[in-house]
Amino acid sequence: MLENNNTLGDITVSNEELLGPPYVDIVGLGMMMLVAIVVGFLSSTGVMIFAFLSLGRFSLGSGISPILLAMITFFSLSISNMLYIWSAKGIFPHIYTGSRTTFLHASVFSIILYIAIAPFYLIVNSQFIDGSGILIAYMAHVLLNIFWLEIIVSILSSYRYCLLSIYSSIVSLILTASILFFVYTKTNSESSNALFVLLGLSMLAFFIAIFTTFFIRFCYYRIYITTGSDPIGDVFAQVEIEAKETEKEAEQELFRK
Repeated sequence: MLENNNTLGDITVSNEELLGPPYVDIVGLGMMMLVAIVVGFLSSTGVMIFAFLSLGRFSLGSGISPILLAMITFFSLSISNMLYIWSAKGIFPHIYTGSRTTFLHASVFSIILYIAIAPFYLIVNSQFIDGSGILIAYMAHVLLNIFWLEIIVSILSSYRYCLLSIYSSIVSLILTASILFFVYTKTNSESSNALFVLLGLSMLAFFIAIFTTFFIRFCYYRIYITTGSDPIGDVFAQVEIEAKETEKEAEQELFRK
């Protein structure tokens, strides 16, 4: 039996486990929580540092260009994404396979997301004169980044279980957005809102989203080894079988004519 030794988490994965759903244990889950905190902290501080270097200060009252904040967030999240992928590949090398392709498409995704969301910064900023609009755009930027990044990386790394990643990412997006919105609405002043969003949003968003995603994977794997049921793992095999049967029927109908 071949084994896959993890260089960071010292997790050993057998061939039987590699053939089943993504193997996630408590140790790996805990390590990803640390990664989420570090990546979220770097993303938050990155935004603050870039903003300070660009303006010499950061004040919603004096105003910051929406496009400038979008660009600052883009660079900060791009760096955080690379660190997240590198850390996840180190902790779960059996889940996150491939290297150049994954990093390449993660970079392309960051650029596309920036281009798509930059107009949103302008739109919402023009609708709110108190500066809260630009914070809403920033929150959306971070949430969409976390949501789509995990899906893209999972599809490239383990397409058999990409549906598991999609489902868990949807749950994590809903949960993360709900918690962030609740905390955001409970802050009482513009300054406290800005402080929470810029310093705490990324850490909280990355932590909740990553925990939810990997906790769902952990639960699915535990169900798999307990019951032997793996409905998601057979989805694409069934789709391929049905597609081949359809093609075969079409060929038979064509030859009859």
